[in-house]
Amino acid sequence: MKANSLYKAAACLIGLCMFVNPVFAQSLSADTSVSGLFNAIKSEVDASRMEVLLKTLLRQPDQGNKQILADVSTQMTAVAYAEAGNIEKASYWIGQIKDLSMQGSSRAAVVTIWINADKLAAAEQMIEAAANREQLLSQLGIIRFKQGKYQEALPYLKKQGMGSSEYYILALMRLGNDDLAFTESNQLLRNSAHISAELKSGIKAIFVKKYGNEQRFNFLIDSLKAAENKKMLTKITRMEVNEQAPDFELKDLNGKTVSLKSLRGKIVILDFWATWCQPCVASFPGMQKAVDYFKDDKDVVFMFIHTMEKSSTADEDARRMLAAKKNRFDVYMDWKDKATGKSPVCAAYRISGIPAKFFIDRNGVIRYKNSGYIGVEEAIPEIKMIVDKIRG
Repeated sequence: MKANSLYKAAACLIGLCMFVNPVFAQSLSADTSVSGLFNAIKSEVDASRMEVLLKTLLRQPDQGNKQILADVSTQMTAVAYAEAGNIEKASYWIGQIKDLSMQGSSRAAVVTIWINADKLAAAEQMIEAAANREQLLSQLGIIRFKQGKYQEALPYLKKQGMGSSEYYILALMRLGNDDLAFTESNQLLRNSAHISAELKSGIKAIFVKKYGNEQRFNFLIDSLKAAENKKMLTKITRMEVNEQAPDFELKDLNGKTVSLKSLRGKIVILDFWATWCQPCVASFPGMQKAVDYFKDDKDVVFMFIHTMEKSSTADEDARRMLAAKKNRFDVYMDWKDKATGKSPVCAAYRISGIPAKFFIDRNGVIRYKNSGYIGVEEAIPEIKMIVDKIRG
């Protein structure tokens, strides 16, 4: 009798799960078309919720672009599980990607996540099982480095065109091969002054040992910074405009209303974005660093404006995304006008694509505008240079 009751309970539970999942998916996305589910997956940060949406997408009838959107959605789900530390799920979904080149790039992304999280055994296992193992050997070199196997790491790092990489040079330093480390350091520093504090300290020590002081090292770093500043100035010059900024009034996620007019006298940086926009979200680490850099500067205000929403729950999506990615800036909602179907502030600023940034001076004039992704290393130098030029 007891076994029969358990059987009935299990049957009811299975039936309930079969019923709940579609409803759950619809609660996550009112639009259950392939493109609607794809946009919902891009807006999601919780791996299990992404998986429900993905399974719903995979069940939809075939369309011209379904397989491409399915592969990209599967990739995002695998990466989300990798970030959550769920090795089994991440590995499973990578195996479901049909496009082999995308499957390879997904493996590389997941391996990188696991290396950074010190899940070295899982990363190594994925590399060994990969059909495109050759493309992942440089990451195997990083694993060996993190394991303290510096001699074993060297051929992997160098073979894959990473002879000038930080890990390669650091491995040479750990092995006491200062001459080769010096040569590789010079090659690396010809391309960029953006190196880790650990490597910078190591290279400086080699220069001091070779020349007796740090003057040559400092000269090299200063020369690189000057060259990068010149390049940055050229880029910023192309962003110059001189237009009156349209006024607007928006509410943030806490219900607080702010108008652009009320910020007159300050330098205002508008960042138009959306949860479904991958370049927008990918820019957040750099933008958060810029926000933190200017946090004590009362003359500079950042406004992150969520626009072009594709969901009635865009505000909740934004809250969860900010919390998951540990972003700490204020977000304002540029909801679509029901009559026109357009986001009013986005339309007023004539934005055709996001992310888009506008730099407004104290008099309410747009002085610079730009669109596209901004990296972690370039965010502060670029924004600081623009702010300094606006200040005059």
